[in-house]
Amino acid sequence: MNTAALDEKNPQDPDSAPEVPSYRSVHYSALFTLALGLLSALALTSSALWIVPVLAVVLGAVSLRSLASDPAAIGRRAALTGMVLAVLFGTWAWTARTSRDVWLGRVARQYTDQWIDLLRQQRLREAHQLHGRKVERAAPGLDLEDFYRSQRNAQAEYEQFFGEETLQTVVRAAREGQVAFDRVERCVKLPKEDGVVLRYVARYEQDGRPQELAVRITLKRERSRENTNRDWYVESVRRA
Repeated sequence: MNTAALDEKNPQDPDSAPEVPSYRSVHYSALFTLALGLLSALALTSSALWIVPVLAVVLGAVSLRSLASDPAAIGRRAALTGMVLAVLFGTWAWTARTSRDVWLGRVARQYTDQWIDLLRQQRLREAHQLHGRKVERAAPGLDLEDFYRSQRNAQAEYEQFFGEETLQTVVRAAREGQVAFDRVERCVKLPKEDGVVLRYVARYEQDGRPQELAVRITLKRERSRENTNRDWYVESVRRA
């Protein structure tokens, strides 16, 4: 009998025992990075959640550093995936919000310039219509003189709106001088509306001397499927 063959099959021989894979610990911070990377999609819904992808990238960098000093631990792939997802969703959210703000600022400026042109032409009742929400305005084609004569509340709001000192100065500058656009100060996304604050400078003369008044004009846009100019309204005019 071949003793060499018997020796190879001997279960007592330590060299013939199957190899048992060594345990490799899981790096939990890498798993948290992956979870945060997936949750970074929430950044698309609100700028308040932009912190999620930032946390994912920071935690991922810490995880990779720890994994580099502990080769036996696993989780590098999870950390990298979480970081890639965080960068992807974070960049997407920032780009979408920035593009939207640029568009809102441009449309709000066009609407405000039309409103100021009405002030320049002393068409104050028409200008006041752009101050109200869509549901508060006179029906298209309705004579505004008749509307304000029959609607006491509308007439009272008209007198109060144009009775403010700041707006009176803007009306005077639009008529006698210039009301120039300066910049978009901020855009705000509200639950049912978008808000835009524009800075304008009213230039006029008083007692032969040039005067300037910086004002903040706040506009709101009611979201609707039509997406027309009637969705916009001038909410307030305040000294800057």
